[in-house]
Amino acid sequence: MGLVSGLRRVASGLLGGGDVIRSAEDAAAAPERGDYSKAIPFLEQLAAAGSTTGLNLLGLACLEGNGVPKDEARGLELLRAAAEAGDIDSKKVLGTKLLFDPNVPADSEAGMAMLTEAAEAGDASSAYAIGRACLDGRYCEQNADKAVRFLRLAAENGDNDGLVVLARAYETGEHVEQDPARALQYYREAAAAGSTHSMCALGDHHLRGEHVPHDAAEAFRWYEMAAEAGDPDGCYKAGLALVQGIGVIEDIDRAVGYFQTSAECGHPEGMGSFGMVLEGHDRGVAHAMMSRARDRTSDPDFAARMTERLEALEPQMTADELSLSEQNRASWAELDAEDETTA
Repeated sequence: MGLVSGLRRVASGLLGGGDVIRSAEDAAAAPERGDYSKAIPFLEQLAAAGSTTGLNLLGLACLEGNGVPKDEARGLELLRAAAEAGDIDSKKVLGTKLLFDPNVPADSEAGMAMLTEAAEAGDASSAYAIGRACLDGRYCEQNADKAVRFLRLAAENGDNDGLVVLARAYETGEHVEQDPARALQYYREAAAAGSTHSMCALGDHHLRGEHVPHDAAEAFRWYEMAAEAGDPDGCYKAGLALVQGIGVIEDIDRAVGYFQTSAECGHPEGMGSFGMVLEGHDRGVAHAMMSRARDRTSDPDFAARMTERLEALEPQMTADELSLSEQNRASWAELDAEDETTA
């Protein structure tokens, strides 16, 4: 629960009458203006009165340094009080800290117990955290059966990443005995729940004929489904199928649209493919896109292809076009640096 949403919840009637509600509304409005300190006196009152919402939100504020000096020890103490009083969000946060945070003295037994209570109360992220921990065995004893149970519980409560994790594990044999049929089952369940990664994975299996009959049309169906949901990898793979006429009638215009969407999302192969489309229209932008694709792709064959296209394109480019490419790449590098700083 975030600070603003928590205070809005208080203001909506969780704790009573008019004066309290007006105070909560004023306190909730302050963080929206970037002024967390105005909310703290109200949270202190709530916490002193034993409100689990107040304890939880004040604890989070102390952990994050929002409106008060950062004080992790007090934040954990407040969250522990809220958790002991039954607050699910506090159990999730505190359990996560005790199990995973290297800056907090580890207590895997207590952390797992709190996350389990939160998960069984319906918190999907707690169930997912337990499932991942039990699957790889880094933070607790490895237990594949328990991992499956909690990752499925996460999916039942709206976090389909658990099914994707299970599908990958059974596909690769990492942490569990390899079971391609079971992997496909989890991919299908996740795809039915909207996982675009799983849609692309099913497309890959059908295209390569791995553990399912080779069916290019079925592969394109999955790629197109992912693409229409905005997935950059789905857009790239659907575009590639449309260019090559694999599993679908060739349609260059549609392919270009998918490549553009993929490129705009920063997908390396999508950028490279759209860059090739632009070669005859805007060589400066095309060069920048193919250069970035070459530098960011994890596919060595695609990187080599981009290098060949760039080497063929550069002798045809003017100084202004080369300068434009350099400016674009410098701008992207700055954005990358900002993303790394804020990550």
